Amino acid sequence: DRSVITFNGLNITKVLSSTSLQCSAHITVSNVAPMGCSIAAMDMTVMYNDKAFATMVMPAMTVTAFQDNHVTLTDQTMHITDFDQWNLFTAAMIHNKTVTWRMKSSATITAGAMGVSTTFKGIPFDKTLPLVCFNGMDDVQMDVFDMSQSTPSDLVVNMRVCMNNPSDIVIMDLGNLFFGIYYQGTFMGNLTSANSSITIPR
Repeated sequence: DRSVITFNGLNITKVLSSTSLQCSAHITVSNVAPMGCSIAAMDMTVMYNDKAFATMVMPAMTVTAFQDNHVTLTDQTMHITDFDQWNLFTAAMIHNKTVTWRMKSSATITAGAMGVSTTFKGIPFDKTLPLVCFNGMDDVQMDVFDMSQSTPSDLVVNMRVCMNNPSDIVIMDLGNLFFGIYYQGTFMGNLTSANSSITIPR
């Protein structure tokens, strides 16, 4: 129960439906003692501010004592169960430097010693996990500003904007984004970004 789980990366790869997302993650499980064990798959409740907003399955894994265990979770489905709470979580994820979320379940673990394996069921699993987030993404720079497609009656602007992603989060399926463009407080028009994504430079 004293083990520590750290998210090294969260990748939201696809929107599966209006209530579900496909996710992958890289985590580190550390402070495992006094012995390693195998952990069966768990039905996990995902929480923010101690209120549940989603469920997902944590796949089975094996961890070794007294070392950092690097685990890759691939193509897991997160089912959104409370959209009000989900909206609060995603707003915090966009605007805050870090967000703490909580994963809660009941574990079945199998541990072995001297050639004998013992399985324990109904072990409480309750972990609070910090996640490095977008922190407002306020490092924005204009890369391209092109008005060459404008006509006498319409001002057509093509823009390319670079935003630094300070987080450990990748979102591959943002879809189409719509922005209002302002200059010195005056609304200039709308901007559309098609098939958008947020990645992490490697």
